[in-house]
Amino acid sequence: MLQLLAASHTSPWAGISLESFPSASVLSICLKLYLSRFHEHFPILDPVSLETASSSPLLLLSCAAIGAMYRADFEGLGIALNELVRRQTLWMVRLFLSSLFPLGDSRS
Repeated sequence: MLQLLAASHTSPWAGISLESFPSASVLSICLKLYLSRFHEHFPILDPVSLETASSSPLLLLSCAAIGAMYRADFEGLGIALNELVRRQTLWMVRLFLSSLFPLGDSRS
């Protein structure tokens, strides 16, 4: 049962290589696509908040992932960025939960 549970939480994606991470200009295009295509229908963010250096990297990456889905030649990039956002979010949830419910040392 544990093996089945572990397998269900295993990503089918390969490890993330920063060598193939998109350039700042590509991410900028994706953010512009987010603002011009998605934001006009679902204005849930203040566009100015995406332009500041203090913006959350996860928020920027999430918006870039959405924006990449609006350009046909970025479809693979959009899928990969969405997977990266999913992994980062899962890691943050696990980190938060482990701070609430720390596992004790079972040897004591």
